[in-house]
Amino acid sequence: MKKRKEVFEHLDLYVCEAHRWEFKMKKFIVLLLSAVLLTGMSINVQAQPDYCLQKNTPFYQGLVDIGTHSLYVNMQGEGKPTIVFETGYSDTNDFWSVIQSNLKEEYATFSYDRAKLGKSEDNGLEKNVLQQVEELRALLHIKQVEAPYILVGHSAGAFIVKTFMALYPEEVAGVLLIDGTSEYQNEELLTLMPAFLQEDVKNSMTAEGDYKTLVKSGDIIKNLLADADISNIPITVLTATKPLGLDEVVPGLDAQITAKQIELQGRILTKTKYGSQILVDAGHYIYQEQPQLVIDSIRTLAER
Repeated sequence: MKKRKEVFEHLDLYVCEAHRWEFKMKKFIVLLLSAVLLTGMSINVQAQPDYCLQKNTPFYQGLVDIGTHSLYVNMQGEGKPTIVFETGYSDTNDFWSVIQSNLKEEYATFSYDRAKLGKSEDNGLEKNVLQQVEELRALLHIKQVEAPYILVGHSAGAFIVKTFMALYPEEVAGVLLIDGTSEYQNEELLTLMPAFLQEDVKNSMTAEGDYKTLVKSGDIIKNLLADADISNIPITVLTATKPLGLDEVVPGLDAQITAKQIELQGRILTKTKYGSQILVDAGHYIYQEQPQLVIDSIRTLAER
C-alpha cells in the first residue's frame, strides 16, 4: 500500500500507523497523547533479567534480545556522547534516517523500534513509560552504549525522554524535545477541543497502548518530575508554530492551540538552569521539515 504521510501538524499525537487511515481521522489523532487524568494509579514494571553483554560495534542493525522479547536497533557512527533517538507515537526508527546519517561521522547514534512497532517484537506488556524506559536501558546496556547520552524525543517520545531523565539524571548529558508531548496536555490542551473531537481522539489510540495507558504515563511523569533534580541537564525545546487548520472546526482555535502548546512545552524549562525554547515555523515533524536546525541543536548540546 502506498504510504501516505499527510501530517496534521504540530500537536503531539501524530500516529504513523495512521498512514492507512483517512485524513480526517489523522487530524483527531494528533491531539491526544499527553493524557493525565488517573492520578495515583499504580504501575507494575516487570523486573529486568540479567543481560549477557554483546560485543559493541560502531554499526549495528538488527534485533537485540532483552530477555522477554527482541527489539530492533539501528546503531551508526562513533564518538561521544551517544545520541539516542525516541520517535513519536507509533513511529519507527527510520523516521530519523536523515538526522542519524548526518551525525554518524561525529557521534555514535542510536535509534530503535519500541515493542510492537516496526521490526520489533511485542512483549504483551503494558506500554507505560516506566516499562518503555527500562526496555530502552536494557538495549543500551546490552549493546554497551556508554552514558551519558543526548536524548532526543519527538512528540510522544518526549514522555520516554522525560521519564528517563527524571529517573536517571546522571546518565543524561542533554535533552532535545522536538514538539514534544506535555504531561499536562490532556487537561490543558485537549479540553480546548469540542467534545466530539476529544472522543474521537481517545478512541483512536490503539497502536501503542490505549488511552488509559497514556493517562497513567502522563501521571507518572508529573509525579517523577515533581521530585527529580534535573537542574544541571541542558534542555532545548523546539516548538512548531504552523497553524493546524482547526479554524475550520472552531474559529480561532488554531491560535489558542498554538499558544497553549508553546506554554506547555516550555514548562519543563523551569526545572533546569540551562534551558531554551525555539519557536519554529514548521509543522509537527520539525526534524523532517528543518533537519539542519535539529542537527545543529543536537551538536550544540553535545558540545557543551
